[in-house]
Formats: sequence, C-alpha cells, structure tokens
Amino acid sequence: CIRLVQKEKSLIVKYKRLIMESVPNVPAGQTTYEALHRNVRLYCDDLGISFDGIALDDALAELEQEQCIVYFDENDVRPTNHGLVRFR
Repeated sequence: CIRLVQKEKSLIVKYKRLIMESVPNVPAGQTTYEALHRNVRLYCDDLGISFDGIALDDALAELEQEQCIVYFDENDVRPTNHGLVRFR
C-alpha cells in the first residue's frame, strides 16, 4: 500500500511538471482542461510514462493549491507568475 502511494505521488510530481510545460509561458496565459489533458497525454506517450486521468486531476488540484495555476473552469486554466518561475 505504501509503495502504491509513493508511486502515485511520483506520478503526480511528473504530471505537475508536464502541466506547467503545457500552459502558456506568460502569466495569465489561458488554456483549457482539454488541451492540458491532450498535451500531458502526448508528453507521457513520448516519455514512456503511464497516463492516469485521476492523477492528472490530482496534479492540477495540487498546482492550484500551491498557487501555480488558477483553474477558473474547464475552459479557462491559467498559470501564475509564481508557477512559471517555480517550474522554469
């Protein structure tokens, strides 16, 4: 059980970086949940990382809690300056 939790946390950390690679590289640059989902899935395919939609949602929630992105709704997801600097 502990190993599974560690594996999921590791996946979430990777997804957080992939999400930040997928958002526009300007503060308040707008994207959509669908675009992030598609881009992270493509990155995962390219990198040989398994894709898990639930882990992607968990990573988005963590990024929002850490004030790296603002998730207004599925059609309006934006990086913050803090998030862009942190994941540079």
